[in-house]
Amino acid sequence: MNNFKPFLLLFIVSILLHSCTTDDTTADPIPATLYDNLFQFHNDIGAAVQTFERDPSEAFTIEGELGTVISYPANAFLNQMDGNIQIELREIFDKKEMVKSNVTCSSDDYALETNTLIYVQAFQNGEQLFTDLTYEVSIPVNNTISQMDGMNLFIDEEGTGGEINWSLEEEVTVNLDTDQNTYTYSTNHDGWMTCADLYETTESETVKVIARPDTETELVYTTSFLVFDEINSVINMEEGVNKFLKNSLPNDLNAKVVILAINNLNKFYLAIEEVSLAEDVDIDPLMKIYTEEEVINLLNQL
Repeated sequence: MNNFKPFLLLFIVSILLHSCTTDDTTADPIPATLYDNLFQFHNDIGAAVQTFERDPSEAFTIEGELGTVISYPANAFLNQMDGNIQIELREIFDKKEMVKSNVTCSSDDYALETNTLIYVQAFQNGEQLFTDLTYEVSIPVNNTISQMDGMNLFIDEEGTGGEINWSLEEEVTVNLDTDQNTYTYSTNHDGWMTCADLYETTESETVKVIARPDTETELVYTTSFLVFDEINSVINMEEGVNKFLKNSLPNDLNAKVVILAINNLNKFYLAIEEVSLAEDVDIDPLMKIYTEEEVINLLNQL
């Protein structure tokens, strides 16, 4: 019995030492989901896909959760067959949803002020349908835009989503209905489109932003954005060697630099820093570790 006491004492001491160590140690946050890349993350937290099932042999209308109304004529699709089809719709009205969805708005490096970004695509039996006849689109006016007049239709010709170089659809006229407080237009485009206007500065000079993330870890997957304060617009920054940059920016706006990353251990890093575009900007935003939930909460505040 006496021989057992030293072993018991040693066991108790080891437990106490272990508890002291673990109390002083904070584990790094681990994502709720393990992501292979940030595109998957943006798809998960971005604007939801709304699906509508309709009979294409008859005229039909769909209405999105944010008020987008799309009216198709009968037999509008080039390769439709007998049976119902599925229409997918996504609606993005504000800057936080642009960042979360990683769908931004610039055309040939010029910022677009957008009223709404929408995605619409028809499928049947898992196959993509191509719209042959024009359909009607009605979109509520976004009260956050700086100017209601002068909107045009811009489309994603390449169908890539994400960092889109938007192309002006010159043959389409966007009408402002002040009574209904909506924009309306007719198109047969499939995929992403936006009612938007090129932001034109009154100043002749432009500025650039360079952001060098302050971190000792290797950032494997990154997305970076400039979120403008005064206009409803978000643009991607270009990735360089250990830096992100954007040239030819208007020098009469303020913006937030947002850099989101995952390292090779699947941990989230995020930096958000306010900048004035009155002159060239060169910053070293501190990349901090956050949980997935914390990242989403911070992006929701943009």
